[in-house]
Amino acid sequence: KVTYVGLRTIDNRHGLGVAMNRNGSVEVVSIEHVGKKRVEKKEIYPVVYGATVRARDGETVLKNSVLVEWDSYTTPIVTEASGRVKFGDIFEGVTVKEEVDTATSLSRKVIIDTADPDVRPRVSIKNDTGKTVGRYLLPAGANIMVAEGDLVAAGDVIAKIPRETTKTKDIT
Repeated sequence: KVTYVGLRTIDNRHGLGVAMNRNGSVEVVSIEHVGKKRVEKKEIYPVVYGATVRARDGETVLKNSVLVEWDSYTTPIVTEASGRVKFGDIFEGVTVKEEVDTATSLSRKVIIDTADPDVRPRVSIKNDTGKTVGRYLLPAGANIMVAEGDLVAAGDVIAKIPRETTKTKDIT
């Protein structure tokens, strides 16, 4: 049986849970009978922010079931609100540049550092009346995953921040 421990999720547009905090975990408790003895086994799995949680709190799962999925190469910025995307302080060549991935030939917008301390690149989510229902500041290096005017749902990834990777070194 699955139990959430300190884990807060919201359902995305596909009906899957998305982890919305950094210190949660999924606990799996199983009961086995060894002879006449009843043995309880407990497994605890930490859940990272933005991970897709496939197992529901209180659900009974089978052995080898996928409980949680995540991208280990990026940290997502996930919206908690549904609405329309509006950019703030995102200016081509000043706070954002377009990069082309040489492997896929796909382009993406990446936030860059700016010398102006009053400029804060951000994505706001506006409801039908134009009221801001969510605001997300974007750090330098963040890849924007949405376009201005897009309609987003709670649980959607609006930006991804690449994680630092260690380079392998050859030993001669």
